[in-house]
Amino acid sequence: MSNSANLDNPYLGIAGGYSASKPIRVGVWNFYEELTTDGFLFKNTNAAIGHNLLKPWCDLHAYGQAHGMHFVTLDQVAGPEELDAVIFMDRPRGDNPMVVRLFNADIAKYLCLYETEIIKPDNWDTEFHQRFDRLFTWSDKHVDHHRFIKINSAIDPVPAHDFEALKAAFHQRKLCTLIAGAKAAQHPNELYSERLRAIHWFQANAPQDFDLYGFGWNPGVFPSYQGAVDDKLATLARYRFAICYENARNYPGYITEKILDCFRAGAVPVYLGAPNMDQWIPRDCYIDRNDFATEQALYAHLATMDAQTHGAYLDRIRDLLASPKIYPFTTERFITTLTSLVARDVKVRRGESPDVTVAIPAFNYGKYLHQAVASALSQEVANLEVLVFDNASTDTTQEVLAQFAGDARLRCMRNTRNIGGAHNWNNAFQAAAGRYITVLSADDFFLPGHLARMLQAMDAHPSVSLAYGPCIWVDEAGNQLQVLNHRGHAEGDYV
Repeated sequence: MSNSANLDNPYLGIAGGYSASKPIRVGVWNFYEELTTDGFLFKNTNAAIGHNLLKPWCDLHAYGQAHGMHFVTLDQVAGPEELDAVIFMDRPRGDNPMVVRLFNADIAKYLCLYETEIIKPDNWDTEFHQRFDRLFTWSDKHVDHHRFIKINSAIDPVPAHDFEALKAAFHQRKLCTLIAGAKAAQHPNELYSERLRAIHWFQANAPQDFDLYGFGWNPGVFPSYQGAVDDKLATLARYRFAICYENARNYPGYITEKILDCFRAGAVPVYLGAPNMDQWIPRDCYIDRNDFATEQALYAHLATMDAQTHGAYLDRIRDLLASPKIYPFTTERFITTLTSLVARDVKVRRGESPDVTVAIPAFNYGKYLHQAVASALSQEVANLEVLVFDNASTDTTQEVLAQFAGDARLRCMRNTRNIGGAHNWNNAFQAAAGRYITVLSADDFFLPGHLARMLQAMDAHPSVSLAYGPCIWVDEAGNQLQVLNHRGHAEGDYV
């Protein structure tokens, strides 16, 4: 039973997949193969392609080591026969002999789609997609929560700087920066040219208010160029605003680390990219480039913004980073999504799936939790999994759960912070590995024989997807008050 986060790695105690018996071994292959040589992406948080972009994979590796899921790079195994699953990060080069062997192997296969069609058009070959059990993607257009699973750029949502100090230094911070590599593409959705337009305008019209950083820029053409950056967040923090354009526009859900880095650094982003950005990030936390007809109009807005208005942006960004709204962009969510589904699929292949998963989302219900957990563990189901999802409770929840430490059927996970009830319930559904799942509220309990009866009914009707038993209201002493009988809560059983 896992009760709490490890002090060195707070992600070890979160919701996610696990294997209590034979470890699950997962190979990882990146299109940029140097990242998946000798376990590089599991040991190095940074890479030339971006600030801390590999940290989620380092934390994933640490989480897996603690929970029976061993992530390896493919040069660390003799062949596919040593693996239960393989994850490809973008479409691999098909002429590699190991890639050919992996596609011919009878193991679970996954594809992470990071790049848009502008950079890797072969990522979006629908026929190629058929070769995978599931695909993890940013693309809201493709997500179906079955084969195409939503996955975002992931960060640790803790501000990298003291926002009050940044607010106090408003007049010492230079107006604007842009940090990006010098790139170009011939595609109607590319935004590299929009970056160039912004750079050239600032250089020509407000050179004193703008600095350019990144790789590949010619100082002779770009006099604003200040070189590469060793610490992106520290550099961003020296500026009030950052030009934050994605590589591409018109792709719903394509939100990369660029705006997230601005948030953590306390630089207000000027954003251009995903058309549905405000569905993911509150509109008042960034400046939408689409609101301005020209670079001149944008500059006038930035240059005339006073300290109080700018400080209000920082307050809202800080609130965002501390709220459940940022959870879809956290390393915690990344680990939960990837490990839960891989573990579930591998257990199905091995024939190791529990018959029933009882998922118990909990927040400050320590008063009732013992009865809820005990009622689940007492059910007469031979192959049972009970998962408790503690949403960073501040009451006696952890002490209550410690009383069940000897029961191998129970696994307890504690979020590093409160992620909101909806996300906690979604994690419960995703992490469940059972053939059937039932969600038990932490202040409810099962009557004896409840799950065995439901399991028998479900197995007797293979075409059925849901079984229902009546909901009984009781008082503090457990005395029956009434059986609910209204739409949604019928008083009789049904499947």
